[in-house]
Amino acid sequence: MGGKLRFAGYEFDYKFIVFKSEDLYEALTEEEFKQMIALNLKYERYRKKKGKNPSPNYFVVNTDEQYAPIVASVIAENEGISREGD
Repeated sequence: MGGKLRFAGYEFDYKFIVFKSEDLYEALTEEEFKQMIALNLKYERYRKKKGKNPSPNYFVVNTDEQYAPIVASVIAENEGISREGD
């Protein structure tokens, strides 16, 4: 499923799926939105059954923000990811 993201000289694994809430409200019908919520609740039950936090929170940074390379380097350093070519 994953894949890779190359950004700011680093290669990151795709680990997350992120949707912007306001875009979902506009893009989905009410029924589709309810279905998405139902899928999310099923996923939360799965995580809880596995002993994980069922609903973790994350910071999300758009890669087109001017500070994104700084954030990428902090994440890479803490995840043990080396710059490509190092």
